[in-house]
Amino acid sequence: MSLPTITFEYDREFAELTVEAVDGGFCGVARAVVTGADVEEIARFIVRLRTYPLERCSLTLAYADLVKLTALQIDTVGRIILVAEIGEGTRLEHKIMRISIRQDWEALSRFSAELSRMIRGGLDRIELRGEAG
Repeated sequence: MSLPTITFEYDREFAELTVEAVDGGFCGVARAVVTGADVEEIARFIVRLRTYPLERCSLTLAYADLVKLTALQIDTVGRIILVAEIGEGTRLEHKIMRISIRQDWEALSRFSAELSRMIRGGLDRIELRGEAG
């Protein structure tokens, strides 16, 4: 059985973020154009991801497609769930794929650093895999 995976790819030339979510036999892809305002919102999301204890935080990018990420701490030992909601169209009534992956603080810290590098143009691809068990 494969672990749920969320992949982020950023095309700097077109300022387009593609998010793919895979869980078992299900797969969804959404694309969002990243504006200057979005970069600021992503930067605020990164700051919230780095705050301990983690409070529930979300990032929503909605243009032609919907990309929504929500992170929340699920226990006192630091396990985190990252939920990705992606879909065609920008409203939740449209086709949506929602997957959750469990992460620990180390993985979340690595993700926040990689996301920071990505929005500054230093990284084109990030792949997150859920923990086993």
